[in-house]
Amino acid sequence: MASSPTHPPLPPKPSEPLPSDCCGQGCMPCVQDIYEQELKTWKRECERIRRGVGPEEASSVLSPDSYSPCTLVAVRSETHDTNVYRCRPADGQVLRARPGQHLILKLETEKSSITRQYTILLPPRYDQESSSELSEFEVMIKLYPEGRASKIIAATWYVGQVAHWRGPIGGLEYSTNSVQFVVIFAVGTGVLPMIPVVESIVGDDEEEARVEALLGFRSMREVLAKQRWKDIAGYWNVKVDIFLSQDEGGDGNVRHFGEIHRRKMGPEDIAPRIERAKQRDTLFLVCGTTDFEKFVIGLLKASSIPECRIKKF
Repeated sequence: MASSPTHPPLPPKPSEPLPSDCCGQGCMPCVQDIYEQELKTWKRECERIRRGVGPEEASSVLSPDSYSPCTLVAVRSETHDTNVYRCRPADGQVLRARPGQHLILKLETEKSSITRQYTILLPPRYDQESSSELSEFEVMIKLYPEGRASKIIAATWYVGQVAHWRGPIGGLEYSTNSVQFVVIFAVGTGVLPMIPVVESIVGDDEEEARVEALLGFRSMREVLAKQRWKDIAGYWNVKVDIFLSQDEGGDGNVRHFGEIHRRKMGPEDIAPRIERAKQRDTLFLVCGTTDFEKFVIGLLKASSIPECRIKKF
């Protein structure tokens, strides 16, 4: 009697995110959205294996539809709980990305897999118009004490470790001088997608739009990408305001920022910016906790700002 054909083992089913896995940053997509995507991909992969069909040939460019192995080549500390990880795709693959885009990371556990998204830290002066290709890329990851992904990364990520990424996804499509003003409201890790967006604007010699960024953190020691924001604040068409909700001073090296406010960003800061900017052709960029985003977008809609002028990351 002929034996039934054997198949390679099926990949582990994606692990459904716990309520505590949501960072509360209002991410688009959220961990739940990513889980639904991963579940569909897992079902397709299982069906492919059962049918005995071989995997698709790997592309030379990282894809948003399939994971690629990438080797960790460097780690540096950004703050007491945040690191920057530099990764190199395997087999000569490269990354093409737009400002504000992110990658999806898949972490394997014994019985399942979990996924998280992280903003791509494009290098300053990255030229997206010339189809620049990155042979290495960087992501900044905040490690939460009780986060499942954070625990795995903190315990197992070292130089030489291989991680699996797919993307890029999302981002902002922006054309030179398409608006007069860009106003940013962002808190916590929500400031990260804004960095390559603003750098692409100030790096365009033909761009005349002005940028105003209101950024919120708990303290000066938790300001992410501090040097890059200092560099951005030095441009003629950029104003950066930093709000520190729990900071009582002590860091004297802050003079390069536009203004430091040692209090929480509130409606008295946001509403006047909206009122001034809505008189002109303005694009509003918002990213932060779910409550912060709901509040800011509520103010924008109450001021009759059209949805096409609001971008939530």
